[in-house]
Amino acid sequence: MKVKGRKVGLYLGIDSASAVIVQEKNIISAVNFALPSLAEAKNEGMDDDVKWEALINKTLREVGAHGEDVYISLADRDFLFRPLEMPLMRKREIESSLTYEIEKYIPFKIEDLEWDYECVRSLKDRKVNVSFVGIREINLLKIRDILGALKINIAAIEPACLSIGRIIKSLKSFSKMKNFVLLDFTKSESYLTFFQNDLPIFNRYLTIPKLKGDFDIERFIESVNLSLQYFKREFKSSKIDKFILVGDDCDKDFLSIIETGIALDTKIVFPHDITDKEGAKVGNINSFG
Repeated sequence: MKVKGRKVGLYLGIDSASAVIVQEKNIISAVNFALPSLAEAKNEGMDDDVKWEALINKTLREVGAHGEDVYISLADRDFLFRPLEMPLMRKREIESSLTYEIEKYIPFKIEDLEWDYECVRSLKDRKVNVSFVGIREINLLKIRDILGALKINIAAIEPACLSIGRIIKSLKSFSKMKNFVLLDFTKSESYLTFFQNDLPIFNRYLTIPKLKGDFDIERFIESVNLSLQYFKREFKSSKIDKFILVGDDCDKDFLSIIETGIALDTKIVFPHDITDKEGAKVGNINSFG
């Protein structure tokens, strides 16, 4: 039975699912499950889609969802992010120009993408700064088919960097930021997103390096700093006001080491700071967003 004013958020990571129930902007329930922890996932002969169906079904059942429309946040890895600078023009002209410009940077037709964009206009410079985000239809169709099999109505779908960025910006201490870097980190997946004028213009999926089976933190920090150098080189007119590091509470020691290895004004944010829920994960922030 649906409850008035309740909303359900679901984050689908590389090998995990997280969900929250929100009522009047307060999280009343939050859960996290990893795909490898499911009994179904141990069945090597079972189709991956069936395993994901079981994981999503368990996640929504345990969080207490009851037929509400679900807001979906997806791992950034499958998304294409592209910043473009265009002459000052009308919205309709921007959209027609985008289809031509984006095809220069993708190895397939833009018709194969589902995409959207946001832009910031500068009357002084007579230009429009565009943030383009797209995902291949074949990847999105797979998610929709799984959710459809579970009879889940989708309210919206977006990349996780937009979800988590929205939540970070809702915090008073970060509300005035416009240009920042966001690193959401867990020991199973991590993403680095650069925002300019509150819009994502560069996103990188960071592999989790291993050394003798353990997390190789030095190589990871090196990867982050190389990405920072690339960004500064390619986007020379950009600004970075703050580097925000979001990670699970259990990774506090790792996050502290990462913080000292980054040559920027860095602030660490933990999930319980935002959700007020013990045991909350980064995935819960994504699903909250």
